[in-house]
Amino acid sequence: MLAGWETSILTDPEAFAVEPDSTFPVGPTISVTEIATDCTFWAYQGVEEHDSGDEAENSEYVLGFLSQSSTDEWEPDVFELAPSSQGVAVEMLSILSEGDDGSTRAWFARNFQSSGSTSSIVAACPAGAGGIDHIDEVIDEHFQINFRQP
Repeated sequence: MLAGWETSILTDPEAFAVEPDSTFPVGPTISVTEIATDCTFWAYQGVEEHDSGDEAENSEYVLGFLSQSSTDEWEPDVFELAPSSQGVAVEMLSILSEGDDGSTRAWFARNFQSSGSTSSIVAACPAGAGGIDHIDEVIDEHFQINFRQP
């Protein structure tokens, strides 16, 4: 099993429907739809696509890749986390998009120079499903191991 992901999002069939592109725990991808809200959560943990030697720059690259946008189009929210076990401050970056129809999309990325790996999440909720507050609640409950701790 890959370290870092909380498997509870895959083990409650009444809360989440696992999508066909989900490969976890054998592979690096989790893809689920929350049944009650129709929110989708896609998460990946694996080898980073870009290696500049800088965690924040690599995380920005991942955000741009996932959102199919450029850093010229947005300024990410940066969450400074406590120093990691390697003694280096770790950053998690995110961007949020709220549609005119009330839908919400969020992208999260966190790269780890020490392991050359990346953890990323794409979440989308339709109008009336709770927006970013609901997305944050699900991530805190099911993905907190890699996203909230150094």
